[in-house]
Amino acid sequence: MYEAYTVFDVFSELFVSRFAMAEACALISLSDFEEAYRLIYQTYLKDGFLSLWRVILYAAIQFCAHDQYKRLLGGYCGFQGKALPPVPRLLAGSMAGTTAAMLTYSLDMVRARMAVTPKEMYSNIMHVFVRISREEGLKTLYHGFTPTTLGVVPHAGLSFFTYETLKKMHAGSVLSQLI
Repeated sequence: MYEAYTVFDVFSELFVSRFAMAEACALISLSDFEEAYRLIYQTYLKDGFLSLWRVILYAAIQFCAHDQYKRLLGGYCGFQGKALPPVPRLLAGSMAGTTAAMLTYSLDMVRARMAVTPKEMYSNIMHVFVRISREEGLKTLYHGFTPTTLGVVPHAGLSFFTYETLKKMHAGSVLSQLI
């Protein structure tokens, strides 16, 4: 049933995986990491912490929602604790993307509004929220949400579908190597 592995087998597998990781890291030069850091730092200097917070918040909501939707759909489809079939996998990703977009869309709209108006019009992000709410109504914060959702649904669905499919394939290949 199960093959016995020696300490040598375990260490050789670790060495091979570490070697592959070192090869992958060699392909990504240090300058790429420096450039990524510089981009994040410049974004922080130019647009402030809230511009980074928006991206972090979106990703956190999306991944958390994805886990919850996987659990809910798994229970509904009878796959609790197992990998979902393709259609529920796609649906969980789409719903997670829509949830994240719905909860962070107003931040995007406010950021866009600040980018196209003179600096004298708004003093900070809270000023934009308050002024839009008073003068134009809260509904204005979600103008354009429908077209955004039409783009998010296939994008997030396919992204999470691909991730989950590759994860399932990888788990199967690792398991077959162990057996």
